[in-house]
Amino acid sequence: MRTSASAPRSQSLILAAAFAAAFLLTALVGVWASYDRSYAWPAFALIALGLLLSTGIIWAGRRWGETALGVMSLAVALLAGAIGVYFLLAYNWSDNAGEIELLQRIGQAVQAYRPAITLPTDINANVAASGLTVTLFLGLGGLVWAFRYRWWIGLVVAGLAWLAGLVALILAQSRGAWISVGVGLVAILYLTLRRRWADHRGLRIVLDLLALATLLAFVAFFVAAVRTPDLASFLGSTAVGTSAINRATLWRDGLALVGDYPFTGSGLRSTMMVYSTYDLLMHVGFILHMHNLFVQIAVEQGIIGLLALVGLLAAAIANLLAATRVARPVWRFSLPAGAALTALISHGLVDAGLYGSSIAFVLFLPVGLALAIDPGGSKEQHGRLDWPLVIAAVAVVAMALVVFLPAGRSAFQANLGTVAQTRAELSRYTWPEWPIQDDLRRSPEIDLGPAIARYQAALATNPSNASASRRLAQIELARGDYAAARAHLETSYAAAPSNRATRQLLAELYAIDGESQRAAEMLSTVDTSLNQLDLRVFWYTHIGEPEKADRLKQLVGQ
Repeated sequence: MRTSASAPRSQSLILAAAFAAAFLLTALVGVWASYDRSYAWPAFALIALGLLLSTGIIWAGRRWGETALGVMSLAVALLAGAIGVYFLLAYNWSDNAGEIELLQRIGQAVQAYRPAITLPTDINANVAASGLTVTLFLGLGGLVWAFRYRWWIGLVVAGLAWLAGLVALILAQSRGAWISVGVGLVAILYLTLRRRWADHRGLRIVLDLLALATLLAFVAFFVAAVRTPDLASFLGSTAVGTSAINRATLWRDGLALVGDYPFTGSGLRSTMMVYSTYDLLMHVGFILHMHNLFVQIAVEQGIIGLLALVGLLAAAIANLLAATRVARPVWRFSLPAGAALTALISHGLVDAGLYGSSIAFVLFLPVGLALAIDPGGSKEQHGRLDWPLVIAAVAVVAMALVVFLPAGRSAFQANLGTVAQTRAELSRYTWPEWPIQDDLRRSPEIDLGPAIARYQAALATNPSNASASRRLAQIELARGDYAAARAHLETSYAAAPSNRATRQLLAELYAIDGESQRAAEMLSTVDTSLNQLDLRVFWYTHIGEPEKADRLKQLVGQ
């Protein structure tokens, strides 16, 4: 007869394996969807490497217990040192102004006296700091283990590497990373109290409810910030050149892109030009990611990819909570693993640079170490629900809804259309060879027929499909079919009035149709501070329609 001690363990690992497989599959789909697979394949390789390392860590930890966990944690401390040293050798403090003058001066001194070594690439401060918050917490568990068993060589070597990583984290001046370290320390306190109150069910429930309330507060804040981005102005803006966008505005725009690519994602490493072309309506790239790990993954890997990541994190956290009740020394590794997971999630709420970087595999290390801890030793409980079967049943029902409901079939067709359009256009588009994407849409050099056919199929199933209507209108507008474009945009606006691209394009059509007051009212709801309207004036001048250009100029002047 199988005991419940083995059942939770097997179920947590089965769930984690299923979520990891789903995440890897969505990453592979992301390669297929990407308009430039020369960038997508390396990104997929890093994701696969991270999941492979995580699997190896789980296997070794479950097989050899504390010794394996200690050695692997020391290896992560060495990795923290490697990231830190690379940052100290590559980062240019002279070209990147920091907010803390003392740290800026120390960084400039490091830059002045460091050896002149040619490195393959620079490293962003937020990316380095994000990787370091995770690896420093995980490495701390190995240092404690080495000290406890008096393995002085490992302690000294890994300790020096850990300190190098800590110095780099401080000099990176990433406020988000520093805050996530503080949140990680709170997670250590939470897990410690939960273990201490293992026999006090009431206190433990109160503690868990506080943790759940905190999580729900973060979710509520995210929803409120997406609805009203000014609420999150204290988070700062992300700037490129002289332009800046509020982080919450990026989140809202990212969710709009998810609506265009819900099943497949827009493709790995594709965000910059996809966002500029289909949301900001610009002719050049603006920003690499959406400054939120979860939004970013949903953009590039679709909703299934996001759910797979959330499931993987949830399985790891559930295993850690079970591990707090273990009397064996191995439970101590749950503290740094829990801190690393918490730091990863909290920093991921405001930054996603790690996911798109060359150290993206670090994302999966805390998951691996959290699941490598064997919770063991629970009292037998009968009638436990078989969660893997429940998850599988929910997935089958969700897929059935997509297949059988008209809205689901329409959304899937529209998604295939957006991928076809993106791959056709952005695989060929380069500036200044093509002054604007509309120029390419009018040319015979690309075939948008498959994308148009998908959009038409989506609208045949669901005439109010906002994504298909807007994307089809964008093509019609470029090709001069203004009446059809206006009709489709009005349909899209009725279905999704919050979409910024729809509102800008509709305001443009009102303007060129001579409805200046209506155009001005619509445009007042759109941020065009990146000179999008000047680009549209150029377009009408470029195709020899000066009347339309003049009407838009009047709108720009209002």
